[in-house]
Amino acid sequence: MGLRYHLHRFVDRRDCVSIVYLAIVMDVFTRMIRGWALGTDLTHHLTVEALKRALRRGVCEIHHTDQGVQYATPQYTQHLTQNT
Repeated sequence: MGLRYHLHRFVDRRDCVSIVYLAIVMDVFTRMIRGWALGTDLTHHLTVEALKRALRRGVCEIHHTDQGVQYATPQYTQHLTQNT
């Protein structure tokens, strides 16, 4: 099955009412979305929820993100280390 490598990204969508953020965890090998979360706040809650959904589908061996302080919060890193 190949090495499981997850990539975590933020996407924002601006419309006439507000900004909506989408946090995505993608399996780079299969290019499948493994977890996601949608919200109006750019906080660690959004990234942790996407990570939880991804981990329900299996543990990743490598996790990479290069965006945002939300990925460096104690809540996010604790959840990541407890589940890998």
